[in-house]
Amino acid sequence: MARTTRTKWALTLVALLLLWLQGCSLSGDPLPPRPRNVAADAVRIPGGKTQWWIKCEYKHNVNTCQVFNAGGAVLHDEVFLPDDGGAAVVESELRIDPTRSNSARVWLENGRVLLPSTDFARHKEFLDDLRRR
Repeated sequence: MARTTRTKWALTLVALLLLWLQGCSLSGDPLPPRPRNVAADAVRIPGGKTQWWIKCEYKHNVNTCQVFNAGGAVLHDEVFLPDDGGAAVVESELRIDPTRSNSARVWLENGRVLLPSTDFARHKEFLDDLRRR
């Protein structure tokens, strides 16, 4: 009887692992699919009960990023500036860290952060406050 119980637990754990690997929550709700207007190479950014999609490019010595919500609505489509005041990030280093990014901050794997040029000072102040904590 104990062996049967262990087998059931093992099967349950395997089933939960498979659901997790498929991107499903424990409630069985799959993650929303990529909206049609979001580029195939945009990065999915999980955000609790929602998600965003971010695609950034390096062109003409500036970084531009498009940020979409889960439904595909454009939240940002503009120049994003490095918070450190340095030069724009070249394409080869423009790797988005999905675990730290959100709709207003694009964290890169190299530790740099891109912020929307619109209201940059406010975004920078908020980021600086986060770093001080």
